[in-house]
Amino acid sequence: MDTRRRLKIAVAIKNFAITGGAEKYAVEIATRMVARGHDVHVYAREVDTGLTHSMTVHRLPYRLRFSSVLSLYAYARQISKQIQHGDYDIVHSHDRGCACDVATIHTFSYLHNLETRSVFKKLNDYYLSPRGRLYGVLERKQMRSRALVAVSRIVQADIKKYSGRSTGTHVVTPGVDVDAFSPVAVDTHRQADPDGRFNPSEEEPIRLLFVGSEFRRKGLDALLRELPNNMILTVVGKGERRHHYQQLVHAMGLGKRVIFEGLCDDVRPFYLAAHLLVLPSLREAFGMAALEAMACGLPVVVSTAAGVASIVDNGCNGFVFSHPAELKAILERLSDPNLRKTIGQNARRTAMRHTWDRAADQYETIYWDIYDTKRRQPR
Repeated sequence: MDTRRRLKIAVAIKNFAITGGAEKYAVEIATRMVARGHDVHVYAREVDTGLTHSMTVHRLPYRLRFSSVLSLYAYARQISKQIQHGDYDIVHSHDRGCACDVATIHTFSYLHNLETRSVFKKLNDYYLSPRGRLYGVLERKQMRSRALVAVSRIVQADIKKYSGRSTGTHVVTPGVDVDAFSPVAVDTHRQADPDGRFNPSEEEPIRLLFVGSEFRRKGLDALLRELPNNMILTVVGKGERRHHYQQLVHAMGLGKRVIFEGLCDDVRPFYLAAHLLVLPSLREAFGMAALEAMACGLPVVVSTAAGVASIVDNGCNGFVFSHPAELKAILERLSDPNLRKTIGQNARRTAMRHTWDRAADQYETIYWDIYDTKRRQPR
């Protein structure tokens, strides 16, 4: 840590809790800034106080609950108004709508999401939609932040394409706890698993793992179509239209080879039970599950549409495919246990270079650069 002074940092996110990827990212970085001696203030509507040790919490009340659009607008106004009175060295937002010092961009732009829709749908969902218009306004304001931090290269490219901004942008990928997600943790769990549920053997069918709660966007349809005959698929996550997918599995004759586990508090036991993880996303800003699996020493197979693909060296620490038709051949290749072992070992080494501490190092450098720039500017 730069020892010149203690930075006073404001962190803004609607929900400061480990409920999703963006939330976990915000919590992990804020926690490490506190550990490095900085004064961290959290501005949020919902706060898990078990995660805010040595932080100052500023709870923002819910307003205009009757309308999700107006409530979002009210939140953006609250953040802008309250933080400006805090005399902060750094203001770091993880949400749309705040023009601040550092804005982390966790998702693709709203215009990106409209790209594949028809002209009529674009007109209806953006130009004639209060929500769409508000998202546009809030995103344009967010783009005026001093530094934009994308969670992957494809999100950085999205920023340039839809906002025209290329200066002052950085990429800081999510990290992983390489102690909690590790081959050692896998072995510990397996020893405590007397019934063998989370202890796959090489003699049984190969177990694939799919983790995600948006089945269609994360490519479950393609994975079901390309599932090799010698493999079993476990699906972890709530997902939309679960009944539809269960019917689809039945219609495809896969009833005994696809298991829907639903949501779980701790996904690690499922990494233990798997031989490899597949993330065939149609669109994915990053894909933390893939990095967690890599940390556990699992081979991963990901699509080029997932941000995590940028850290996967095809054929070395995992596999990357650009079209679903390529998926079955890759999975069949991974029937070889020796290949899986080699790929898994390389995946673990890659994960060791993508820890939350490394991500915090990158943010601290960005913070100090901004602080020095602000200090040189006349008030």
